[in-house]
Amino acid sequence: MKFYSWDRDFGYVLYCNPEKKGSTLLECRLNKSDWDGASTPDKGEWILFKEANGNRGKKAKKAHSFNFDWQGLLIAMEYRAENAYIKGRDQQGDTHNINVLCHTISAIQKQNSNWEDIVVSSFAEYLSPYTGETLKEIIKEFLLDNQLCKVLIGILPKFKSYQNENVTFTNGINELCSSVEEIIFSKKDIDILSALPSDFDFNPYEEQVLRF
Repeated sequence: MKFYSWDRDFGYVLYCNPEKKGSTLLECRLNKSDWDGASTPDKGEWILFKEANGNRGKKAKKAHSFNFDWQGLLIAMEYRAENAYIKGRDQQGDTHNINVLCHTISAIQKQNSNWEDIVVSSFAEYLSPYTGETLKEIIKEFLLDNQLCKVLIGILPKFKSYQNENVTFTNGINELCSSVEEIIFSKKDIDILSALPSDFDFNPYEEQVLRF
Protein backbone atom coordinates (compact mmCIF):
# COMPACT_ATOMS: atom_id res chain seq x y z
CA MET A 1 0.00 0.00 0.00
CA LYS A 2 1.28 3.43 -0.96
CA PHE A 3 -1.22 4.94 1.46
CA TYR A 4 -4.76 4.46 2.75
CA SER A 5 -7.02 7.26 4.03
CA TRP A 6 -9.18 6.21 6.97
CA ASP A 7 -11.25 9.38 6.59
CA ARG A 8 -11.98 9.04 2.89
CA ASP A 9 -12.04 5.22 2.73
CA PHE A 10 -9.71 4.80 -0.23
CA GLY A 11 -6.01 4.45 -0.98
CA TYR A 12 -3.50 3.68 -3.70
CA VAL A 13 -1.50 0.53 -4.38
CA LEU A 14 1.91 0.27 -6.04
CA TYR A 15 2.47 -2.88 -8.06
CA CYS A 16 4.03 -4.58 -11.09
CA ASN A 17 2.27 -7.15 -13.25
CA PRO A 18 4.28 -10.44 -13.29
CA GLU A 19 2.42 -11.56 -16.43
CA LYS A 20 4.02 -8.71 -18.40
CA LYS A 21 7.76 -9.03 -19.03
CA GLY A 22 9.69 -6.08 -17.69
CA SER A 23 6.55 -4.52 -16.22
CA THR A 24 7.03 -0.97 -14.94
CA LEU A 25 5.78 0.43 -11.64
CA LEU A 26 2.00 0.94 -11.68
CA GLU A 27 -0.53 2.50 -9.35
CA CYS A 28 -4.22 1.78 -8.87
CA ARG A 29 -6.96 2.92 -6.52
CA LEU A 30 -8.31 0.77 -3.70
CA ASN A 31 -11.80 1.57 -2.44
CA LYS A 32 -13.10 0.34 0.89
CA SER A 33 -15.86 -1.61 -0.90
CA ASP A 34 -13.19 -3.69 -2.67
CA TRP A 35 -11.27 -4.53 0.51
CA ASP A 36 -11.86 -7.91 2.20
CA GLY A 37 -10.52 -7.62 5.71
CA ALA A 38 -11.50 -6.93 9.30
CA SER A 39 -9.41 -3.74 9.34
CA THR A 40 -8.31 -1.38 6.59
CA PRO A 41 -4.78 -1.82 5.21
CA ASP A 42 -1.86 0.16 6.56
CA LYS A 43 0.71 2.12 4.60
CA GLY A 44 3.45 -0.24 3.46
CA GLU A 45 1.31 -3.36 3.88
CA TRP A 46 1.51 -5.99 1.14
CA ILE A 47 -1.82 -7.01 -0.34
CA LEU A 48 -3.25 -9.26 -3.05
CA PHE A 49 -5.87 -8.02 -5.49
CA LYS A 50 -7.34 -8.34 -8.95
CA GLU A 51 -6.66 -5.53 -11.41
CA ALA A 52 -9.82 -3.99 -12.88
CA ASN A 53 -10.99 -0.92 -14.78
CA GLY A 54 -12.69 1.73 -12.66
CA ASN A 55 -14.26 5.15 -13.25
CA ARG A 56 -10.92 6.80 -12.44
CA GLY A 57 -8.61 4.38 -14.21
CA LYS A 58 -7.22 1.12 -12.88
CA LYS A 59 -8.53 -0.09 -9.54
CA ALA A 60 -7.96 -2.98 -7.17
CA LYS A 61 -10.81 -5.39 -6.47
CA LYS A 62 -11.15 -8.46 -4.24
CA ALA A 63 -8.20 -7.12 -2.25
CA HIS A 64 -6.94 -8.74 0.95
CA SER A 65 -3.76 -8.99 3.02
CA PHE A 66 -0.74 -10.88 1.69
CA ASN A 67 0.37 -13.64 4.06
CA PHE A 68 4.08 -14.32 4.46
CA ASP A 69 3.80 -18.11 4.47
CA TRP A 70 4.27 -20.96 1.99
CA GLN A 71 1.25 -19.88 -0.01
CA GLY A 72 2.55 -16.33 -0.22
CA LEU A 73 5.94 -17.67 -1.25
CA LEU A 74 4.37 -19.61 -4.13
CA ILE A 75 2.78 -16.37 -5.34
CA ALA A 76 6.07 -14.48 -4.96
CA MET A 77 7.82 -17.05 -7.17
CA GLU A 78 5.96 -15.61 -10.16
CA TYR A 79 8.18 -12.53 -9.73
CA ARG A 80 11.47 -13.58 -11.28
CA ALA A 81 13.84 -12.68 -14.14
CA GLU A 82 12.76 -9.25 -15.52
CA ASN A 83 10.00 -9.04 -12.91
CA ALA A 84 12.04 -9.94 -9.81
CA TYR A 85 11.75 -6.39 -8.46
CA ILE A 86 8.97 -3.91 -7.86
CA LYS A 87 10.94 -0.87 -8.88
CA GLY A 88 10.55 2.54 -10.37
CA ARG A 89 9.41 6.02 -9.45
CA ASP A 90 5.81 6.56 -8.40
CA GLN A 91 3.63 9.56 -9.24
CA GLN A 92 4.82 11.36 -6.11
CA GLY A 93 8.45 11.00 -7.18
CA ASP A 94 9.41 8.37 -4.58
CA THR A 95 11.77 5.63 -5.77
CA HIS A 96 11.10 1.96 -5.02
CA ASN A 97 13.33 -1.09 -5.48
CA ILE A 98 12.02 -4.21 -3.74
CA ASN A 99 13.05 -7.78 -4.51
CA VAL A 100 9.69 -9.54 -4.17
CA LEU A 101 10.87 -13.10 -3.61
CA CYS A 102 13.76 -12.24 -1.30
CA HIS A 103 11.55 -9.87 0.71
CA THR A 104 9.00 -12.65 1.15
CA ILE A 105 11.65 -15.17 2.23
CA SER A 106 13.11 -12.65 4.69
CA ALA A 107 9.68 -12.04 6.24
CA ILE A 108 9.09 -15.80 6.56
CA GLN A 109 12.51 -16.17 8.19
CA LYS A 110 11.64 -13.56 10.84
CA GLN A 111 8.34 -15.27 11.66
CA ASN A 112 9.27 -18.97 11.56
CA SER A 113 12.11 -20.96 13.14
CA ASN A 114 11.65 -23.61 10.42
CA TRP A 115 11.83 -21.08 7.60
CA GLU A 116 14.36 -23.14 5.64
CA ASP A 117 11.94 -26.08 5.47
CA ILE A 118 9.17 -23.75 4.29
CA VAL A 119 11.38 -22.35 1.53
CA VAL A 120 12.59 -25.76 0.34
CA SER A 121 9.16 -27.39 0.33
CA SER A 122 7.66 -24.38 -1.46
CA PHE A 123 10.27 -24.56 -4.22
CA ALA A 124 9.62 -28.31 -4.50
CA GLU A 125 5.89 -27.71 -4.95
CA TYR A 126 6.34 -24.82 -7.36
CA LEU A 127 8.76 -26.73 -9.61
CA SER A 128 6.90 -30.06 -9.49
CA PRO A 129 4.68 -29.53 -12.58
CA TYR A 130 7.67 -28.84 -14.83
CA THR A 131 10.15 -31.16 -16.54
CA GLY A 132 12.96 -31.06 -19.08
CA GLU A 133 13.88 -27.78 -20.71
CA THR A 134 10.93 -25.94 -19.18
CA LEU A 135 12.13 -26.83 -15.67
CA LYS A 136 15.68 -25.74 -16.50
CA GLU A 137 14.48 -22.45 -17.95
CA ILE A 138 12.41 -21.59 -14.85
CA ILE A 139 15.36 -22.37 -12.57
CA LYS A 140 17.59 -20.27 -14.80
CA GLU A 141 15.17 -17.35 -14.38
CA PHE A 142 15.37 -17.68 -10.60
CA LEU A 143 19.16 -17.72 -10.65
CA LEU A 144 19.47 -14.56 -12.74
CA ASP A 145 19.04 -12.69 -9.47
CA ASN A 146 22.28 -12.63 -7.42
CA GLN A 147 20.42 -11.74 -4.23
CA LEU A 148 18.23 -14.84 -4.53
CA CYS A 149 21.27 -16.92 -5.50
CA LYS A 150 22.93 -16.05 -2.20
CA VAL A 151 19.80 -16.99 -0.25
CA LEU A 152 19.58 -20.38 -1.98
CA ILE A 153 23.30 -21.03 -1.61
CA GLY A 154 23.07 -20.30 2.10
CA ILE A 155 20.54 -23.09 2.62
CA LEU A 156 21.93 -25.44 -0.01
CA PRO A 157 22.50 -28.29 2.53
CA LYS A 158 18.78 -28.14 3.37
CA PHE A 159 17.92 -28.43 -0.33
CA LYS A 160 20.31 -31.35 -0.79
CA SER A 161 18.81 -33.25 2.15
CA TYR A 162 15.24 -32.84 0.89
CA GLN A 163 13.24 -36.05 0.56
CA ASN A 164 9.76 -36.73 -0.75
CA GLU A 165 7.98 -39.85 -1.99
CA ASN A 166 6.63 -37.82 -4.90
CA VAL A 167 9.34 -38.05 -7.55
CA THR A 168 8.16 -34.87 -9.31
CA PHE A 169 8.97 -32.92 -6.15
CA THR A 170 12.45 -34.43 -5.73
CA ASN A 171 13.28 -34.07 -9.43
CA GLY A 172 12.69 -30.34 -9.29
CA ILE A 173 14.82 -29.90 -6.18
CA ASN A 174 17.62 -32.07 -7.60
CA GLU A 175 17.70 -29.95 -10.75
CA LEU A 176 17.70 -26.78 -8.65
CA CYS A 177 20.58 -28.06 -6.51
CA SER A 178 22.65 -28.91 -9.57
CA SER A 179 22.04 -25.49 -11.09
CA VAL A 180 22.87 -23.67 -7.84
CA GLU A 181 26.10 -25.64 -7.41
CA GLU A 182 27.11 -24.91 -10.99
CA ILE A 183 26.42 -21.20 -10.73
CA ILE A 184 28.52 -20.83 -7.56
CA PHE A 185 31.66 -20.95 -9.68
CA SER A 186 30.42 -19.95 -13.13
CA LYS A 187 29.43 -16.45 -12.00
CA LYS A 188 32.90 -15.82 -10.46
CA ASP A 189 31.32 -13.47 -7.93
CA ILE A 190 33.05 -13.29 -4.55
CA ASP A 191 29.78 -12.22 -2.86
CA ILE A 192 28.09 -15.41 -4.09
CA LEU A 193 31.05 -17.54 -3.00
CA SER A 194 30.95 -15.96 0.47
CA ALA A 195 27.31 -17.06 0.83
CA LEU A 196 28.34 -20.71 0.94
CA PRO A 197 27.51 -22.49 4.21
CA SER A 198 30.48 -23.48 6.37
CA ASP A 199 29.87 -27.21 5.78
CA PHE A 200 29.89 -26.96 1.96
CA ASP A 201 31.88 -29.79 0.37
CA PHE A 202 34.43 -28.29 -2.05
CA ASN A 203 36.01 -31.62 -2.99
CA PRO A 204 33.89 -32.25 -6.12
CA TYR A 205 34.75 -28.73 -7.31
CA GLU A 206 38.49 -28.65 -6.68
CA GLU A 207 39.30 -27.73 -10.29
CA GLN A 208 36.72 -24.92 -10.40
CA VAL A 209 38.01 -23.50 -7.12
CA LEU A 210 41.57 -23.39 -8.46
CA ARG A 211 40.37 -21.57 -11.59
CA PHE A 212 38.33 -19.12 -9.51
